[in-house]
Parts: sequence; structure tokens; C-alpha cells
Amino acid sequence: MAHPPFSWLLMLTIAAQHAFQVFGTGLPNVVAFPFVPDENVILTFTKDSSASKVLNGRTPVECDDPVVFTEEQQLGDLAIAGSNRGQGCFNNDARYGNADFAVQSGTVSGGSIAAMAAYEVSPPTTAFTDFAATGNVLFFKLQGGAVDHKVYRFQDGTLVEVAHVAASDVNGADQFTNSGVDVGRITEKTVYVALPVSQPPPQPARVTLPGHGDEGATVCKSTY
Repeated sequence: MAHPPFSWLLMLTIAAQHAFQVFGTGLPNVVAFPFVPDENVILTFTKDSSASKVLNGRTPVECDDPVVFTEEQQLGDLAIAGSNRGQGCFNNDARYGNADFAVQSGTVSGGSIAAMAAYEVSPPTTAFTDFAATGNVLFFKLQGGAVDHKVYRFQDGTLVEVAHVAASDVNGADQFTNSGVDVGRITEKTVYVALPVSQPPPQPARVTLPGHGDEGATVCKSTY
């Protein structure tokens, strides 16, 4: 059996020593970090059975200056006015706007989160007779005062932002402010919450992502 030349053995020895200096005896030690999942707060809406009202929603209109609501046209910190969809405001004109929204007050809460005032708005029960030239916009008494606010829709146990109200547009905590949220075309009961931007609602720690088979994928799964 032939033996390799001494020069080859020397080269292999030098290469092995170099590899040891560069890479050491093996892979670096694995460093373990503890993982503590955030609390997955699932919000719920609780109705106040003693506080509900049907709001006309066609009158007054946002074109009024100022927009004044009677006692019958408001429930707590929520009111609905006719809105201008680009063709002007039609004050209580049945031809051009929907009307009669059942509104239920309540709270949204979950986990250690303090209860937040909320309002469930049902679709209009009286439809326009010609076409919808006028919308129906939510007005809130924004209890945070003259600061930026956001309006959220309650959906699947969380709150989804639907509008932003700048501080310069807030009329004060005791006056109604136009939120810009049109409910004239909603097709199911929808819960709304208005909060100062300094008091953001909790975000879910677990979400479902679309596009992975029939079940979807969640951030808690090991594969996507």
C-alpha cells in the first residue's frame, strides 16, 4: 500500500490547524432567550339594556352652522346627522336619505382593560325613496377634549380604526363633533368607540393571517 508523500501530510496538518484556529472545535453555543407571550386580550361588547333609542339621522344636517341636536336626536355622547355626499344637504328629505337608526349604548372591555363607552348602531329601517344623495354621519361628544381622537369599529374581539379627528376639529367635551363616519349604508349592527389617541385600545397578541390552506395561518403556528 502506497503512502502519501510527506509534503501532502504536512499540508493537511497545516490546513487542519488553520481550520481549528478559525472555527474552533465546533459550532458556537446556542443562547436561549425566554419568551413570554403578551396577554391576548379579547374585547367584548356589553349592552346597557336601559339605554337605547331610535335616532332619525336625517336631521339636523352637517351643513348647519352650528349643528344642534335635540334630546330626541342623541343618545349619551352619540348623535347622527344628515351628511353632504357632494350634492348638498337635504334636511329631513325622505327622497334622498335613509333614516331611523336604532342605537344601543354599552361598553367594550376585556382582561384588565378599563371599560370604554361604546354604541351599537343598527342599519336604517327607513330607506330613501329616490336615491341616496345624503349620508348619515356619526357625531360624538369627545370626552378627551381638544386633542386628537380616533374612532374605532368593534370587530372580532378587537377595535379597528375607521376615522381620525384632529384636535383642531374637536368642539369640546360637552359639544358634538363630526367624526366623518357614515353609517347610512351599514348592513349589520356595528359598534363604535371614540378614544383620544393617547389612549389606544389593546392590540391582539394573536392574529389570523390569510392565504394558507382552508384554515388560514396564525403567528402562533410553527409553519406558514
